[in-house]
Amino acid sequence: MDIQLCCRKEVVELHEFFQDWFTGKLPDTDDAFERFPSVINDSFHIVSPSGIITSADQILALVRSAHNSGEILIWIENHTHLMTLGDAVLVTYEESQSRDGDKRVLFSSALLREKEGTPNSLEWLHVHETWLPREEEDEGEEL
Repeated sequence: MDIQLCCRKEVVELHEFFQDWFTGKLPDTDDAFERFPSVINDSFHIVSPSGIITSADQILALVRSAHNSGEILIWIENHTHLMTLGDAVLVTYEESQSRDGDKRVLFSSALLREKEGTPNSLEWLHVHETWLPREEEDEGEEL
């Protein structure tokens, strides 16, 4: 198994699931939704761009309740493998979202770990998201 290729595939495919779930392309069934909980570790946490920490149970409930919530396009670019430590992999990627012509981009880092029986033999342990400045916004100074 090429862990870097599996990570890239997992990131893209999970975000394709999100797009299909949010737009209602997937049916609102347990079987269709299972793609998401099947890859989320029980101890998973996501840190939103506003700094809110959301647990696995909370994010599963939020996503489940957002079925067919509106038109959105989601795509992944600039996927980078930062490191592999044992069976865990740290990656970064940019997640672009477009709703009604309004495009925003999230820079995300994600920690995944090998897990048999999941679509790409990986489970998600942690995600941290940051909004990238819009083109018209001032990027400010970096530290």
